[in-house]
Amino acid sequence: MSSYHIHIEGQVQGVGFRPRVYRLAQSRGIAGKVTNGTRGLDIVFTAPKEKAEDFYHTVIENKPPRAVILRHYMEPTEPVFYSAFSIAESERENNPVLLHITPDLGLCDDCRKEILHAKDRRFGYPFTTCTQCGPRYSIIKRLPYDREFTAMDAFSMCHSCEEEYHSPLNRRHFSQTNSCPDCAVKLFAFPGNTQESKQLNIPANTSSEDIISLAIDALASGFILAIKESAVTSSSVTLPIGKP
Repeated sequence: MSSYHIHIEGQVQGVGFRPRVYRLAQSRGIAGKVTNGTRGLDIVFTAPKEKAEDFYHTVIENKPPRAVILRHYMEPTEPVFYSAFSIAESERENNPVLLHITPDLGLCDDCRKEILHAKDRRFGYPFTTCTQCGPRYSIIKRLPYDREFTAMDAFSMCHSCEEEYHSPLNRRHFSQTNSCPDCAVKLFAFPGNTQESKQLNIPANTSSEDIISLAIDALASGFILAIKESAVTSSSVTLPIGKP
């Protein structure tokens, strides 16, 4: 048995690559670890040479749909023996090099189905995301891409979201943007600086559902919306509304 290091560069963080590698390793009985590094994705594992090469090619050929691989290699490394495979804490000691920031990703089909399903716990929840969709670039504060380095750091996950986050077989395993109505991203709205905008009636206690309806009506009436993380509270999104 020998130890090997697989390194992958490109758009490989924030796309569900670590959970994908974890599941592939589990299915092949391979022990080791996968982590986000300052240059991309790193996998260290122990296996016979033939099995290691098969695992390497399987990882590259079965990348997550949103991943973009620009460079990859596998090399022997110092013998390290593991009892299981795990997702390790990200490397943070060095400055990111050749690390591509993942763009914001449009809503995936699975999340869309949940939002539209009346009996799903995320029914109608506008900030539904998973490892295959949701904000990335717009919420990143620094790299590597981990929840504490994003605007989501201010949000605590509820028990159900925590279970999803830590479940290797769940598509939200290590989904840094995970939330639901029980640990929701809060919405606040206020008018812009123009006289016409200030005449909008926006009660201070307007619910998130009503704010979304308000935003739709405002857009239909020719208003412009600015959506951003707010400094008003540590857990809000604000919608300034104004005419051009």
